[in-house]
Amino acid sequence: MGIGRRKFIRLGGFSLLTLGMGCAAREEVRPRLDVPGLALGEGRNPQFSLQRLVEGNERFVSGNLTNPRRNQARRDTLLKKQRPFAVIVSCSDSRVPPEVIFDQGLGDLFVVRTAGHGLDSAALGTIEYGLKVLGAPLVMVLGHSSCGAMQAVRSYEEGERGFDENIKALVEGLHSNLTAEVKHYNDLSELTKAHVKKSIKQLTRLHYPAAVKDGSLVVRGGFYDLQTGRVELLEP
Repeated sequence: MGIGRRKFIRLGGFSLLTLGMGCAAREEVRPRLDVPGLALGEGRNPQFSLQRLVEGNERFVSGNLTNPRRNQARRDTLLKKQRPFAVIVSCSDSRVPPEVIFDQGLGDLFVVRTAGHGLDSAALGTIEYGLKVLGAPLVMVLGHSSCGAMQAVRSYEEGERGFDENIKALVEGLHSNLTAEVKHYNDLSELTKAHVKKSIKQLTRLHYPAAVKDGSLVVRGGFYDLQTGRVELLEP
């Protein structure tokens, strides 16, 4: 799988065209981004949701965090229901907390975290709950640099078998899904990005093709750099 051109999340030079939206869409999705207390159910537009992640990550990178929607009023609002604007499928790595790196608050993100963001039945069921029950219009599959799970896959490819039982099952599952990719990519970051892209294809082609086709769901990939804090948007 070729990685192709990459797009980076940057607020200063940020263009909605970079996200695949024209001027008309820009007028539709931008108006309420500066409102700190979005009501439940707002932001059902997937491009609007993606833009919120983009701008939140830029706040994180620049150090201008707002830590939004984390007060008692927000907790009260969420007592009876939740309406997250995005599902984030990410690695369990403690250095990559989605709510922090995207500067979001309570009830904003529905997060699915497994080592190496593997798409087993439990993860797929959780994603489906976020989409079909909670109504999130966006899935972000998020890989990151220096991923231990991807390093374990690399080691397994090179013959390492001395993993504990459950970790071995995890690594074998990831490896079986990345048979071609692990042979092709020697660089760990490139392997991780290939894994993100393969996960996107699985979600869009096998699990939710109708929703993707009619535009009610967008599935995007990202790569988080531990050093810079920046999320790179990957080409679909």
